[in-house]
Amino acid sequence: MNTQLEDIRSWQVLATYCRDQPGGQGVSPSPRLVRAGVCAYFSKVMFMEYSEKDVLDDFLEIAKRYCDAKFMVTNWRHYLTPFEARVGKLPRFKSLTSQERDQFLTAIRAMKARLSVVVGGRTENVGGIINVARTVVQEGEDTALFALFHEIGHGVQTEGDIPGNVKDAIFTHKTETGTRFGELFADAFASIALSACGRSPKQIMSGAEGALADHGSDADHPDWPTRKENIYNCLGA
Repeated sequence: MNTQLEDIRSWQVLATYCRDQPGGQGVSPSPRLVRAGVCAYFSKVMFMEYSEKDVLDDFLEIAKRYCDAKFMVTNWRHYLTPFEARVGKLPRFKSLTSQERDQFLTAIRAMKARLSVVVGGRTENVGGIINVARTVVQEGEDTALFALFHEIGHGVQTEGDIPGNVKDAIFTHKTETGTRFGELFADAFASIALSACGRSPKQIMSGAEGALADHGSDADHPDWPTRKENIYNCLGA
């Protein structure tokens, strides 16, 4: 029975993965139809015939990684709660007044209430909606969580109800300005918040590399070595 149940769950995971991919919306979640639908989907997109064994061998682990990361992203409020609980205990916030910490927490809770997070599109924070790209989620939970918390960090930087001293405690820089400063600030917030939520430095750095390393350096984005050093400094503080 356990083996049978695990088999059903595996095909449901594969079906969920397929339905989130371009052209996969027609894959049925019905246990009676799911195997045929999943095999037909992969046969179509891979341009070759895929048997049930082929699908399980080639795509089950990818689908599990995607679904686990998607679960974390869609339940993001749960992962932000430990950060709220630790704000008063983190060394970088010790110099803040109790009023500043309270204002920060009030603003974070207000953001939690009004923000929506969606898997799909381009990873960005626009108009109260954070999109996390499917390609990012497919990289796994470390990358997906860092990308998500990075976008929350952009919201923290621009939130007018958060005192300037709080933002300075999160990140300051002597030379970077504008959007490049904003990218480093968002990296810093993501690193600090994820660490407070119990993610290890290895998980955070792995997620940051997965989310950021391919961006390159331009007028809006510092290069990866600069961002990596900033994240290391945040994790060490």
